[in-house]
Amino acid sequence: MKRFILITTFLSFKIFPVFSQPGNGSQIISELQEKLYLPGVFLNDSTALAEAVPQIANQVLASLVKKGTLYYRQASTYYLLTGEYKKASDAIDSVRKAEDDPSWRTYFKIYALAKINDNTEGKLFKQIFQKEFSSAFNQLSFSQKINVAGVDSVFVKDLNNGYKEAIERLKKNKSDSITIEDAKQFCNNYRDYMIYNKILPLVLPYTSDSKYKITFPAIKGNSWGGVVPVENIDEIPDPKQQYKFVMELTSFAMKNEDSAASKDLNLALRDIARTINLHVGAGIPKEKMDIVLAVHGPALNAFLVNEKYKKKYGIENPNITLLKELQNFGVKIILCGQAMHYQRLNREDFIPGIKVSLTAQTVVSSYQLKNYVYSDLSLRE
Repeated sequence: MKRFILITTFLSFKIFPVFSQPGNGSQIISELQEKLYLPGVFLNDSTALAEAVPQIANQVLASLVKKGTLYYRQASTYYLLTGEYKKASDAIDSVRKAEDDPSWRTYFKIYALAKINDNTEGKLFKQIFQKEFSSAFNQLSFSQKINVAGVDSVFVKDLNNGYKEAIERLKKNKSDSITIEDAKQFCNNYRDYMIYNKILPLVLPYTSDSKYKITFPAIKGNSWGGVVPVENIDEIPDPKQQYKFVMELTSFAMKNEDSAASKDLNLALRDIARTINLHVGAGIPKEKMDIVLAVHGPALNAFLVNEKYKKKYGIENPNITLLKELQNFGVKIILCGQAMHYQRLNREDFIPGIKVSLTAQTVVSSYQLKNYVYSDLSLRE
């Protein structure tokens, strides 16, 4: 109780003077954009943080422009965190109606309904949630069921990691205040952490059917490189045909995004993994696929060994595991000798198994003349 009083006192002191001024709407938004109060000590105290979140969510709500579908998309999150479940449910319904999508935020909708209908302080929450979810899930189309079934232990693990990273980012600020944008992101992270962990065991009996699951038939190391199941397929590729690709990669990242891109998988490599998975998923055997990757320009950085990559970007190369998978599948990676020269890089600076050509341009042209299908994987704005 003392902790709750402390939280309420701090937040009231920070916000109430602004709200008490008549005709002061623009000033409210302006001051909220500057800072929201969140004591740093709460980041190490889950109970204190849980008690503070509704206040933060209320302040974020006050900063939103109450107009249109965008408002309801955002507000649904903050209503869930403030415990205003009827308003959260209504906001979700508004978006569903506007976008003609009855599956939008199914989990949050059912969570809100279970909270509304449970008057036993949580004792009947599981029973009510499962009943409501079963009914809602059975009414969805095949495609919508696939979207909803995407919530599994791997998905929730990623959300949990996102929440932990959000907490660490806030700790690094070493401040008792956060910006409105930071508060919005934190509320989303907290919502996912709080709700999905609670409901995951309740939905698995309905969402675990393999026919609704995205698969990774060949390359596993790319989280968005899976194959979505499709019903009633009309066009089927010839599994006896030889599928030959020459792919050209010149970019390391989108313009001015090298720093952010260096911490994640290269987008072009992800695209190659997805291309492979889609073909294998369509019934084309591995031995019927022949992929050549011509690399030049800044894209060379994605293929550096850990030592060189860490020296340049401060972390180990996040692409290496995926690159090994691609090589094991049979992808031939050929680096441009011209680009290596001008970037002062040697063969030993790159992962094992790569090839080197005089120039990537002749790799592209010669394989095209051999009837390889050309793909430009260079990243564009």
